[in-house]
Amino acid sequence: MEDQIAVFAICPRCAERAYDRLRTHAYCAACDYSPDFDEGPAVPEWALQYARETKPKFEKALKEREEKHRSSKDEELRTPPEATL
Repeated sequence: MEDQIAVFAICPRCAERAYDRLRTHAYCAACDYSPDFDEGPAVPEWALQYARETKPKFEKALKEREEKHRSSKDEELRTPPEATL
């Protein structure tokens, strides 16, 4: 098989000359567009729904953890070194 020089076409989505047409598929290196793979969302709907439902719980747990860490650091700073012996 001979070496071939890549000739990029104009991308139909972003208009950059980065659209590569391969034997199996086509894609744009600039905006990541691919007509073969852009038929639906990249993330399934069930995963998006799960993320929407768990994000508030995760953020609340993270905030509580930060507050606990902050209060333990404050306690460390208030405790004199000789008291820890």
